Amino acid sequence: QAWGMLPTAVGHENSEETTMCVLRNIYGATEATVHQTCQLMSTNTPNNSAGRPLKHASIHIVKPGDVSLSADVECVGPGEVGEVLIGGCSIARGYLNRPELDALCFFTHKTFGRVYRTGDLGSWEQEEEEQEQEHHGHDDDDAVSGNTSRDRGDGMGVGGD
Repeated sequence: QAWGMLPTAVGHENSEETTMCVLRNIYGATEATVHQTCQLMSTNTPNNSAGRPLKHASIHIVKPGDVSLSADVECVGPGEVGEVLIGGCSIARGYLNRPELDALCFFTHKTFGRVYRTGDLGSWEQEEEEQEQEHHGHDDDDAVSGNTSRDRGDGMGVGGD
């Protein structure tokens, strides 16, 4: 399902245990070539489980509204909800002819490197010493993050390196 969590019934009714098919919940953003995390679904997997980051991606969950070019962003603890930042080699260079939007959505963090602000809310859940991301929706339906509206327009972007 695009833009949202997998409905619980879909995950449970179409799991490998009941249908012999493999169902994966994949999370990501167009600005980061879509696939950033993956979760193999089963009858007991929570519907908002986004799984673990793929090898090419890094996921950082930081305090909402704490993200800007000059902010020293702070990661949230396990179970705390925060804004999802995506890093890694698949991040776009920016939006086509939208420098104001680039400045709001893309920046280089001193520790994380280049990241994209998704505006999505997530949390880390600790499970057997491996963190799994849970998706908690978007900070609102109009793509607003930290009091600054991001009208993404037609979504035209410029590819990564």
